Amino acid sequence: MAKRVLVSRMVLLIIFLIGSGLVAGGTWWVSNIKKIDKEYVSTMAKIEKIRKYTDRHSRKNRIHYEVTVSYMANDSVYTEKLGAHSSSMNEGDSIKLKYNPRQPTEIRSVEIENVISIVMIIAGILLLISDLFMPLLFRKLKIIELLDCT
Repeated sequence: MAKRVLVSRMVLLIIFLIGSGLVAGGTWWVSNIKKIDKEYVSTMAKIEKIRKYTDRHSRKNRIHYEVTVSYMANDSVYTEKLGAHSSSMNEGDSIKLKYNPRQPTEIRSVEIENVISIVMIIAGILLLISDLFMPLLFRKLKIIELLDCT
């Protein structure tokens, strides 16, 4: 019985740490995006090419997308790879991005990054909430006896 209690507490701790990490990471990312939003300059970019490729990692095939965009910055046209991809992107589309005025080749898609950070925060909150109710589930499944938790 003591092993079950120890295992269940370890599970709760791991879920708590993952949830807290997601909330903290998402919150940090949001604050970083706000900083970029203030310091970087907005421009419209044209999606020139979307290259889909498969990478083999740990015996699994993973699909990746390389998005190449062209945009105007400091009176010059730049063509760079965007570090983000959305399923709504198509070649020839125009998207809004931000570039660093001191280094115009440094670009970010703030809108996509906002979505990712919000998803991280929501997932973390859901894990933390589920962590609160896990002991009840463990008791119902008779993993932890009521007397052992008190």
